[in-house]
Amino acid sequence: MKIDPECLAYWYLRLNGFLTITNFLVHAETKRDRSTEVDILAVRFPFRAENLTRPMIDDKIFTEHGERICLVIAEVKSGRCELNGPWRDPKARNMEKVLAAIGMLPQSCMRTVADSLYQSGYFQDDKHLLSLLCIGRYPNEALLDSLSLVHQVTFDHMLRFIHGRLVEYLNVKVQHEQWDRDGKALWDTVNSNPGIEDFLRVVCVGNMECSTNGRLEKGQ
Repeated sequence: MKIDPECLAYWYLRLNGFLTITNFLVHAETKRDRSTEVDILAVRFPFRAENLTRPMIDDKIFTEHGERICLVIAEVKSGRCELNGPWRDPKARNMEKVLAAIGMLPQSCMRTVADSLYQSGYFQDDKHLLSLLCIGRYPNEALLDSLSLVHQVTFDHMLRFIHGRLVEYLNVKVQHEQWDRDGKALWDTVNSNPGIEDFLRVVCVGNMECSTNGRLEKGQ
């Protein structure tokens, strides 16, 4: 099975209870501005629960923040985790545009939140958590040093989570006619390869071999 990195990231976030928008375009407001794009914009509510009989346990990086609404701006790369320049450049005001378009916070605190995201990739108060999220084949040590609060999630980590979720709830997820092609393919592949190592060998993310999907590293 082959799957695009952004499609894998979408299913990882979706199975963790996020409501997602892919390819969210931040439009230019003047002729001098440049538009930019969020690979995946996703929000997760604090009381999210799936399967009341046997509750599903989501990835701990999304469940350790108490009763806060969680918003992530995910940057997906085919190789090493990276952040595009527009998300680190206050002059471009892309953070403010994204936050305004979402409407999660009042205008009065927009600048404070945006500045925190530019500087550390992270903002948290009593009710909200907003963060950049780096997704790629390998972690980026330089980002670990400069943006220590920003999680870096590897393909290997996402595949292991998806495999574990679908193996444990395979019968629950058997009704998935509304899923897209990639979601159905993931379910079929897990159904045919219930062992994690076999699953990792047959799922290839992007154009590289399955064996180079990456490994879980510091920050996960």
